[in-house]
Amino acid sequence: MLKRHYIYLITIFTLTACLTVDKEGSENSAENNFKADTLKTKEANLNSDSLKDEKTFGQPIDIFELKGLTFLTVTSGVWPHSESKTFCKPYDHKFFGHYQLIDKSDDKFGFIGQLIVSVPNSAENWTYENDYETFVEIKLENSKIRIWKDIGVGTKETQLKNFIGDNFHYKKGTMIYAELGDYSLNATILGDTINKLTVGKYCK
Repeated sequence: MLKRHYIYLITIFTLTACLTVDKEGSENSAENNFKADTLKTKEANLNSDSLKDEKTFGQPIDIFELKGLTFLTVTSGVWPHSESKTFCKPYDHKFFGHYQLIDKSDDKFGFIGQLIVSVPNSAENWTYENDYETFVEIKLENSKIRIWKDIGVGTKETQLKNFIGDNFHYKKGTMIYAELGDYSLNATILGDTINKLTVGKYCK
C-alpha cells in the first residue's frame, strides 16, 4: 500500500513538471513570436518610409502635361553649349533646348518662366510635338505652374520647408537652397513667400 502511494506521488510530480515546462515553453514561444512580429513591423515601416522618400522627389514636372496647358504658349531655341556645362544629359542626346513659357491668357502675354530639356535628335529635326525630351531645369516667375504639384511662386516659406523636410538645405539672405533626390532647388523668398523658383538636375 505504501509503495503504491509513492508511485502515485511520483506520477503527480512528473505530470506537474511536464505541465510547467510546457507552459514555460509556450510562453517563451509566444514571446519570441511577438518579438519577431514586432521586428517585421518595424522593417515594413522602414521600407515604407524609404519608398515614400523615393516617390516624393520624382521628376518635378511632366513635360508633356505642361505643354498641354491651354493658357500656355512658348517660344523655343537651342541652348548655348557654353551655358550648359553643369546640366545632366543622357550620353546619346545631341543638345539642350529651351522653351520660354508665356501666359497667352494674359492680355500682355505675361512671362511665366523657362524650361530646359535635353534632346536626342539633331537640332534641325527637333519639333515641339515629341515624346523624347528629358527634363533638365525649370525656372518659374509666375504662380500658374507648380512643380511636384505643390510648390511654386506664391508658396509660403514654411510650406516649402515642410516639403523639403529633413533633406539637406540652407538659407542665405533671401535664398533657400535644397537637395531633393537627384534635383537641386533654389528659391528666392520675398516677405514670407517664394518669388522666384529654379529646380534642375545638375552633374557638375
